[in-house]
Amino acid sequence: MKVLVPLIFLFISIHLYAQHNSGDVEDAIVSYYYISSSTGSDANEGTEEAPLKSIAALKNKKNVCVRLKCGDVFYENIKGFSNSIIESYGKGRKPVICGFRVLSNTDAWKSIEDGVWQLDMSLEANFMGFPVDKSSDKKRFTDVGCLYDAQKDKIYGHIVSSKDKLADEGDIYLSDKYKSADINQETFKYLLFKYAGNPRKLGNVCFTVFEHGVSSMKNCVVRNIAVVGFGKHGMCGLNDCLVENCE
Repeated sequence: MKVLVPLIFLFISIHLYAQHNSGDVEDAIVSYYYISSSTGSDANEGTEEAPLKSIAALKNKKNVCVRLKCGDVFYENIKGFSNSIIESYGKGRKPVICGFRVLSNTDAWKSIEDGVWQLDMSLEANFMGFPVDKSSDKKRFTDVGCLYDAQKDKIYGHIVSSKDKLADEGDIYLSDKYKSADINQETFKYLLFKYAGNPRKLGNVCFTVFEHGVSSMKNCVVRNIAVVGFGKHGMCGLNDCLVENCE
């Protein structure tokens, strides 16, 4: 799925240097894995000739070098690695770690009143892209941060605190709840969108998910990749890590 190839809209170049010697990590690498979302299979061994398909297929997250294929989009995140390297291989634009949930069924919008449209975010069949992780509590998974129109490279990110404040074109309402104790599986079920005309014409719009892109890393090198579409943080919890030439 390469719907989101042009998502360079919010990329900025990142060079973060801690007191870190990348040579120490490189010396500690014991295994190399190649991963391609476009040509790989999780039944493969993870060599360059037979790459894995997903980052999630990796069982070992210590002392490894993970190479992601340039030009590919990975609808998953990177987390939990230690003493490891995450980088790209091949030619082309940087591999993209993408947190967007993409509306595949453009007929899913329902008019609830003049100029206000409703979308049921709980209907997984209407979406593609970043998947729902059923193994954990996802009460806030659909607590989106913005709606992105990939065709026009436009962000709708003005989220209002109550339905009656849906006043301007592009306003979004999810819930008036924000305290963890008040949030349940129904809190962010419906998204309301103020839009003149049918939002169907926006096509396969994208929604940020309540996830981190790259997180919980220790003594790692992360370089030459791009991260986009995550509603919490693109990168966080990187302890004693070097982030180099990322977008």
